[in-house]
Amino acid sequence: MLRFILNRLLLFIPTLLLVSVIAFVLSLSTPGDPVDRLLQSAEKGEAGGGNITRMNRDLEAKKLREKLGLNLPVFYLSIQTQADIDTLHKLSSTLHRPALKRMARETGNPHLVMKWYGHTLEASNSFDFDLTDSSKSIILSNYKDQATAAQSLFSGILLAGSKENQKIKIDSLNNLLSLIPDIRNVRSLWEISLNEYSNSYQNAATWKKYIPKLYFHGLKNQYHRWLLGKEGITKGVIKGDFGVSYRDGQKISERIGKAMKWTLLLSLFSIIIAFSFSIPLGLFAGSKANGKFDKISSLVVFALYALPGFFVASLLLVVFANPDFLDWFPSSGVKDPELFNSNWPFFRRIQHYLPYLILPLVSLTYASFAFISRQVRAGVIDAYSMDYVKTARAKGLKESTILFKHIFPNILFPLITIFGQTLPILFGGSVIIESIFNIPGMGLEMYESVVNFDYPMIVAIFTIIGFLTILGYLISDILYAIADPRVKYRSTIK
Repeated sequence: MLRFILNRLLLFIPTLLLVSVIAFVLSLSTPGDPVDRLLQSAEKGEAGGGNITRMNRDLEAKKLREKLGLNLPVFYLSIQTQADIDTLHKLSSTLHRPALKRMARETGNPHLVMKWYGHTLEASNSFDFDLTDSSKSIILSNYKDQATAAQSLFSGILLAGSKENQKIKIDSLNNLLSLIPDIRNVRSLWEISLNEYSNSYQNAATWKKYIPKLYFHGLKNQYHRWLLGKEGITKGVIKGDFGVSYRDGQKISERIGKAMKWTLLLSLFSIIIAFSFSIPLGLFAGSKANGKFDKISSLVVFALYALPGFFVASLLLVVFANPDFLDWFPSSGVKDPELFNSNWPFFRRIQHYLPYLILPLVSLTYASFAFISRQVRAGVIDAYSMDYVKTARAKGLKESTILFKHIFPNILFPLITIFGQTLPILFGGSVIIESIFNIPGMGLEMYESVVNFDYPMIVAIFTIIGFLTILGYLISDILYAIADPRVKYRSTIK
């Protein structure tokens, strides 16, 4: 058995790596800049960030990008062309990268394009006046509108999606700069930039974009750091460190840990209740197929299965958590903040939580009765036609003995499959139910992450669910062999 488990684990390693790569690619494909989102969160916590100048913000963005490793290449290797800029990942602004990549491929002069970018950016930053300097304040007050328009045109040039659009903005900027005094040698920098721009297109080598080039980046890349971490900064995904949330900069592992306990509590009780009721129900329905009990139970469980979860949850709240009807249970949350004391003994805390969890448990569990019980019922009906049941009856065994000791062990495969799939469900929770009852579990966390575009949290949940799904299959394989002696370990490792 140990050999079987080891072989299975070895097979799962490539799958886990593939899951991690997919999760990492998803994190890169998300819209927006993570640095901008984190800075916005920080600024909101500092009275709106109104005193942060653009220069200070750019400096903070650069430091944060280096801390997060976003200035590193994406993977261990990359395939580009001779015309591509191999240092594009080092730019502090992700917004400028598409335009620079386009220009480099159009001209085939990546080094000249980067020199043009440097001088253009320097000229643009010359308009970032220091209001404490009286002489510059006078200039700014006299030419404030022109300076603002010039900065807008500089940004438009660096973000332009086409050469034609870029050329229009360059011509407009030339006309505008002739109206503004030469502050900090803006014009001289701009003239150098124009010469480099012109030379890059006049000496274009467009053939370079058709020649591929392979780059090896070694271990200093974003994926390696994301997966294995960096000492003193991050532990890496493999050790449970998924970075920080965009919402408040809190560690994702801590946020998941707080939410997971409620999801685990609800899901575990839900699964125990579902299996405890559904298995006996399916056994008796299958043993008396097409009888009165079978028909009534089928009607009841299918009627429950047909009811949407949000409808049942809302109905339970209206009926059992409403002062106008039956005010038996709290309507939301998991505890009373005014009464609850964290120093209470364990069972006292459970007693306090219980009324808050009953309605969510009912909402999570009722739909499982039909699915699990029908699986058991179908297995029982099929087993009654088998020879071993006929032999047991011929020996004079009681029907209850045949049902529980002979048939039930042979119909465990569907139940094991269902049980193996519960691990990711335990982690993911129920988005709808937890949102309706305002339970701070993984379901509510997933919903809020999607609504707030908190992509690191979404990617973390995706990665962990993928891992738990693979682990569930491993547990199912082991349980198959334990439940049925006909399943041999060796047959799975040839």
